[in-house]
Amino acid sequence: MILVHGTSKDASSKIISSNLINPSQFNFNLYLKSLFALSSKEEKPPKNLNGQHVMWLGEGIYAFEATDYKLAKTWRTRYGNPKTLEKDCAVIQLELDFSLVKNSIINFSTHEGKSILLNFMDSDFDDLIQETNKHDPKSSLKLSHIKNLGYNIIKEKYIDAPYVLGLFVEFMINGEFEDVSSVKLIKATFSKENKSSNYLETYICIKDNSVIQRLQVC
Repeated sequence: MILVHGTSKDASSKIISSNLINPSQFNFNLYLKSLFALSSKEEKPPKNLNGQHVMWLGEGIYAFEATDYKLAKTWRTRYGNPKTLEKDCAVIQLELDFSLVKNSIINFSTHEGKSILLNFMDSDFDDLIQETNKHDPKSSLKLSHIKNLGYNIIKEKYIDAPYVLGLFVEFMINGEFEDVSSVKLIKATFSKENKSSNYLETYICIKDNSVIQRLQVC
């Protein structure tokens, strides 16, 4: 299985020499603590909070399908911090051991993936809301807002607040939700928009880097 990962030329040299891609990370527990401490009554949780930036599929190594080479190549020109000129960008090809991931992939844009998310929201996450409400009603309300937003983003291909899917992924992993706790690959297709049109992008997040067999610049 071949995926592609966008980066800078400088970073690509370090990746190849170390044979390692550092995963995107954020402190989920610190984010929740900061969220619960907010006095704001807004229903949409912020994607950036006290230095914690929520990734759309949670923590992990982000990549695209091999056919989306151009998206990987221009990733840092669009979303880099700081943004990088295309001439200074590079693409790493990741060869994955498909035998290790074929039975451990969740696509949250399929009927099966959406069913997993809905099942979690209506079972374990609902239990969390009820338990939290016993000692912290305000935090329970914030969790209820996240749940309601979850229903909306599923219907709209995650366009309203795509990072909320990343929150649910981390809730499921941290709560050891059976369908997700040992997953190795997560993917989803998101609706996006620019000044002239709406379009779709499919992101893949590698949760277990042991499935990566080989890295090379392509």
